Amino acid sequence: MFFMSTINMNYIEFVICKDTNPQNESISTNWKYSEFQSLCKHVVSKTNLKPFIKNCKVYVKDAMHMESDTELRVYTKNPLDYKIISRSTIMLKYDKAKLPIHAFPSSFNINDVYLSETLTIRLHNRVFLNFEVQFREARSFKEKEKEDTNYVRRIYINYNCEDNVDNKYIFEKICYAFSLLGKQAPTFEIFHEICKSS
Repeated sequence: MFFMSTINMNYIEFVICKDTNPQNESISTNWKYSEFQSLCKHVVSKTNLKPFIKNCKVYVKDAMHMESDTELRVYTKNPLDYKIISRSTIMLKYDKAKLPIHAFPSSFNINDVYLSETLTIRLHNRVFLNFEVQFREARSFKEKEKEDTNYVRRIYINYNCEDNVDNKYIFEKICYAFSLLGKQAPTFEIFHEICKSS
């Protein structure tokens, strides 16, 4: 019998949505270039923490991801739950597990391939504020003409959950990230409820 060693953890993303008109039913998580750049520059100028940038190519097969830059990383990211906290925040919860490189299938049947550039600000060793740009290559001439449609710009705060962590201290770091973005943080009760089931 074949066993793969995995390192499991619960992983939470607070995805920051664009401000939308309350009459508009749709909530967009994809930012326009100018808004994205402006908010990113504003946040970097407001903190003395040095951001770092990661560039990689990402291959997705079902819930399995493989990131390729100077090294290869393979992990699963299985969705567990979501909560719309407000019109400007969606909470996504995943079961995330690191896998050995050979676990990623050798197949042409890949669900998605994209280039990712992420500017990350580390607020704690488990809390990060991310500005990510994903680029999907145009598959047709018409898509090339609409070049902006090939880009996805996401802003999110991620928290790698762990047992025996001071939730109030972590919550303060998450609130700080929300304040940098000029957004209202979820209440501690919502945050505690999310973490309680981790």
